[in-house]
Amino acid sequence: MPPPLRSFSRDSSITSHKLAPGTLRRIANFARPYRGWLIAFLVLIVPCLFLQIPWGIVAIVALVIGAVACRFTRQAEVRALDARTQSST
Repeated sequence: MPPPLRSFSRDSSITSHKLAPGTLRRIANFARPYRGWLIAFLVLIVPCLFLQIPWGIVAIVALVIGAVACRFTRQAEVRALDARTQSST
């Protein structure tokens, strides 16, 4: 573990801290619209890791997937905001 993160594993107040009830459900609800992107990401990344493809190539694939997902997410946000402003007028 990198030195800056090592202190988290040594601090007993961090390691004994439990997640609040419902946190995983909220994370799953947030990720549900991106389920296809997450599956595509895992389908591309996991075999690369097992085949020991260099991290540079894996990082480039991850960045491309992230950029495409970000573009679609931004378009969805703009449409939602437009719909909200039109419905309120």
